[in-house]
Amino acid sequence: MTQPIGYHFTMLTATMAVNGVLKPNIIRVESPEQALEAAKRSALDEDISECSFGCLTVFDDGSVSHDEYTMSELEF
Repeated sequence: MTQPIGYHFTMLTATMAVNGVLKPNIIRVESPEQALEAAKRSALDEDISECSFGCLTVFDDGSVSHDEYTMSELEF
């Protein structure tokens, strides 16, 4: 059975386009809960109205999963 070995908070807005390709902001965090808290902080601190946030989980076998949240899904 695979075990998670790392979590990353991801943030993607339309302003993160570089040469027509969206480049997300990725920050290492300790847990999925911490990723969700980082999403809430980013939304409040940067006054973002349209954005998607997520938690990218890396597993010991090299696989990844990504849980994505929209602004409306964040509970303030």
